Amino acid sequence: MRKFMPKLKLVSAILIIALTIIAGCRKNTTDPNAAIIEESKKPGTRQLVISALNPSTNDSLVGFSLKITTPLKTLDTLTTGKRLVIKNPVNGKYTATVSKTGFVSSQFTFMVILPTNAAVSMVLSQSVLLAKAADPVTITTTLGGSVPVNANADVSSSEVVASIAIPAGVVFTLPDGTKPASVSLSATNVPTQADLLKPEIVNGVAEVHPTSVQVVSGQIPLKTLDLQPEGLTFDKPMEVELKIGDMFPASMPAAYKKKKLDNLTLNYVHKDGTIEKVSPDHFSSDKSTVYFKINHFSTWNLADNGVTMILESTNSLDPAQTFTGACGAAVSKVFSYTVTYAYGTGANQSYLPWMLTNTESDVVYTVSETFNHAAAAGLMIEAIWACQIQTWKLTDSSTGDVYTVKIPIAGNSASFTTADCHNQGGN
Repeated sequence: MRKFMPKLKLVSAILIIALTIIAGCRKNTTDPNAAIIEESKKPGTRQLVISALNPSTNDSLVGFSLKITTPLKTLDTLTTGKRLVIKNPVNGKYTATVSKTGFVSSQFTFMVILPTNAAVSMVLSQSVLLAKAADPVTITTTLGGSVPVNANADVSSSEVVASIAIPAGVVFTLPDGTKPASVSLSATNVPTQADLLKPEIVNGVAEVHPTSVQVVSGQIPLKTLDLQPEGLTFDKPMEVELKIGDMFPASMPAAYKKKKLDNLTLNYVHKDGTIEKVSPDHFSSDKSTVYFKINHFSTWNLADNGVTMILESTNSLDPAQTFTGACGAAVSKVFSYTVTYAYGTGANQSYLPWMLTNTESDVVYTVSETFNHAAAAGLMIEAIWACQIQTWKLTDSSTGDVYTVKIPIAGNSASFTTADCHNQGGN
């Protein structure tokens, strides 16, 4: 009997090892103490890419300064190329100021939302339009003068969309407290999103494709004027003359248009977030020109004070879009999500696209993103895509209407899962 003991011990050892291996391979064990071995995941590459564009050509500008506040720190840097790359951004709110000599600085805020799967790579792109700064005009306190504002600061012969009248004998005060006898002023028409959008004819219907909605402190700018030097004040009010004859749809009822004119304000957002609103001083007899009186140079936005645009939430598309490839095949899938707001439907609804973009066209917000995954022998690959959707509430006090506006946001990721082909009915 004793000569069989070594063999019995060997068989027991083999049996224990085999049972251990089998238990380790069972992923769906109900044993709460079972050890689960997961394959290590290689961290993905995450980048935040910021670029500056010339609004007249949409070309990338070479060399600009960037000051950006992230959820972790504030960076102040300069790039000599066409873009600046921030590696490994984190989730949260970012505020960036982009500036370049000869252009008007621009500040914007955006959210970074990263995929939860650390293995998924992602490139987030943010572009900002920098308007060309106008040539300065020197005004003396004794003579006064006028500064024209051209539609395109690059083209001196372009239409004058506004002008700034400086009274004679004005006392200027610079931000440092000095009072010069003369001062160099520049006034630039900063293109709003509406100025840059070009309607496209699709199946006989005019439509525009904005990527986002432009909102400043809850309101959509109709026009923006950048008056420099920033913070210059004066003891006599200056008169701003703005042309607005082409701002309203021809089909808009007179009573509705009057309410819109009554709601016009020239707004300035202080650094502490408070808003200074200046009501019109008067209009021209044909209501094609509005006049405001201001007491300092800054960036001013013409807005319909009766229209507010408030961001209510940002959520993932639910249900998510899915796509399952063939057995053993690679996956290359284009996911897209589109929201269309039609112009010309209903009594007041027809003007919703106009309030969003100041264009008399259908407004289409769309995101289209392509994802690829290599083939895996014996496996079917499923791609799952959930687009981020911003939900805004637009309120129009002129009619009492409240609209829900949903806008898809680019920069989403796709997750991939695999399944054995025979489990999915494959070969």
